[in-house]
Amino acid sequence: MSPSQAPALVLSTSAAVADLASALAGVPLLAVDTEFHAEQRLLPTLMTVQLATADGRAWLVDALQADLSPLGPVLDATEVVVHGGLHDVHLLTAATGWRPRALLDTQRLAGLAGSPYPARLADLMARWLGGSKGPSMALTDWSRRPLSEEQVRYALEDVASLPALATRLSAEVQARGRMDWARQASLELWDEARAPARPLDGWRAWDVAPALDADERRVLAGLMRWRDDLARERGQPAHYLLGDSMALALARTRPTSLQALATDRRLASGLRQRHGPALVACIQRALAGPAPPPVPPQAPGRATLLQAWAQAQAEQTAIAAGLALPPTWLHRVAEEGPAALAGWRTEALGPALRRLWAGGTAVGLDARGGVEIIALDDRGR
Repeated sequence: MSPSQAPALVLSTSAAVADLASALAGVPLLAVDTEFHAEQRLLPTLMTVQLATADGRAWLVDALQADLSPLGPVLDATEVVVHGGLHDVHLLTAATGWRPRALLDTQRLAGLAGSPYPARLADLMARWLGGSKGPSMALTDWSRRPLSEEQVRYALEDVASLPALATRLSAEVQARGRMDWARQASLELWDEARAPARPLDGWRAWDVAPALDADERRVLAGLMRWRDDLARERGQPAHYLLGDSMALALARTRPTSLQALATDRRLASGLRQRHGPALVACIQRALAGPAPPPVPPQAPGRATLLQAWAQAQAEQTAIAAGLALPPTWLHRVAEEGPAALAGWRTEALGPALRRLWAGGTAVGLDARGGVEIIALDDRGR
């Protein structure tokens, strides 16, 4: 089937999806977007998939009624464009078997071209294409059938705008010599999509983390793993099962029997009844295992400094602070220093970060009250 013979714009049968996949075979670029429901779920529920080609054709696939697997080979064989595509990548790899190899995320392209990160699609369209969008319908009910004409129009317009936006942003990023960085940054979505929704070592970024002793670290790490495993089993957000503050309290008191667990009035009776034996067993296992390394006392202060430094760097380099050092990377660098950088960040941030770490630069305020990088050779130590 040739592209001009592609099926209708809204596809609700598996046969129609298979026909579309045949029609799209060999296209050099394919934009993808999804609509999903994420409320009170560990993993979002996929409702629709939208696809568009560079020539402006677009389709909406009903993910509740059609088999999406024929799309996997098509996505494998082309360059895929997404916008803020973490959930898109996660959901589509699960539904189609796609494993991203050539991926461009317009948010991350924009973050390497002088735009804030993360930026809304409407804002990027206004800045880079001069276009405008109507009100968002992302939070409407995408599970109802039939979808409204307004929902279909909104979904198709969004995905149809991505090829032109990616082309415009790619030209700017290429002019700055950063396309390799952009491709690496976009492919990070694949790793991020497979990571826990709440990082298992996220507690290391807490202000209290440097003060935790070895047993507290053991138990806290064990509880984070336990609640993540249970969350995956039940399809619920991890913090619904055990909140951070309660996990910290249990790490401090470390009850190793149901009787000891019952003495903590902060532990809800329902949580104790449902998970008491499992919590006690988790704490006992954790105390018998190795302790995670301590968090350096300087890490929280370094993290604060690094946030300001990344913002000042953004003014100089047009690399958005939120892309350069998102929370996971920020706290990793705060603990380990410049050696923690990897991939494109080593080249993009490494030299300037090593100068900061060695005391050759500092972060201060300019005459207008903005944040700037100060070369200490110029102003003195």
